[in-house]
Formats: sequence, structure tokens, C-alpha cells
Amino acid sequence: MEFVKFLGKLGRLRRFAIGATVITFVLAGCALPNRQGMLDKWAGKNIQQATIELGPPHRTIQMPQGQTMYIWEQQYGVRSETLCRTGLQVDSNGIIVDASQETKSLLCK
Repeated sequence: MEFVKFLGKLGRLRRFAIGATVITFVLAGCALPNRQGMLDKWAGKNIQQATIELGPPHRTIQMPQGQTMYIWEQQYGVRSETLCRTGLQVDSNGIIVDASQETKSLLCK
């Protein structure tokens, strides 16, 4: 009889663990940086402000119409899930006009 009670408790524990896992993933998804958040943070600012906060970019790419894409890459630890790639597109006057972030990490700036 005690074994049956134990199995019943195990079922509740399993349901609790699954529920906690689902809630964790939902909340983590809400916290991940997104394009609109990056754009809100950087749009209209000078690229010099970004280099002060993010450091020198890892690379730059010249784009059509005189725009430049600045790209930063940060890796935390050794797993690929900890890579943060931030891109800021700048017009010919050095003003940020677009932003993007590719990440699977909550550690991105």
C-alpha cells in the first residue's frame, strides 16, 4: 500500500516538474532580447555611444548607399548556446538606423 502512495506522489512530483519547466521556458522566452528592443535602445544614437558600451566591433561590413553594419560577438563559456551576436546598421553620418540581435542566451547586453 505504501508503494502505491509513493507512485501517486511521484506522479504529482512529475507534474510539478513539468509545469515548472514549462513556466521557466515561457519566462525565459519573454526575457530574451529581440530586434525591437535593440532598435528602441540604439536607434537615432551615434555609433560612438555603442562602441563605448559594447567595445570595439568584431567586424564591419560596408553596405549599399554608404551604410555600415557593425557586428559584435560575445561568447560566455564554451557552448554555442552562449553566443550573442549584435548588429547595428549605421548611416553615412554615423547614426544607428537599424539593429538586430541573434542569441540563445539571456546574458546578452
